[in-house]
Amino acid sequence: MNFSRIEKLFLTIVLMVTTGISSVFAQDGISTGINTATTTLKTYITPITSLAYVIAAIVGIIGAIRIYNKWQGGDRDINKEVMGYGGAAVFLLLAPTVVKAIFGV
Repeated sequence: MNFSRIEKLFLTIVLMVTTGISSVFAQDGISTGINTATTTLKTYITPITSLAYVIAAIVGIIGAIRIYNKWQGGDRDINKEVMGYGGAAVFLLLAPTVVKAIFGV
């Protein structure tokens, strides 16, 4: 098949228009999917936040017990333990707050 210059131009325009139309329809599907995913994630945020707070409390209690045992055992260099368990507990308390702020819950 040998197309003339005008026929090639016409076919190119038709292909560009059909590609543009299909991308417009694809955008609608993508935004619907993102909205559905956001709504689904918002339902999980509250239980996960509560779980993170419970884990933070457990880490804090275990850390306090370990630090107390080291202190009573005569080890006066407990700074590393305090920073480790304290940092973990603070992170577990702040992370859900940041996630809530991002999702606007």
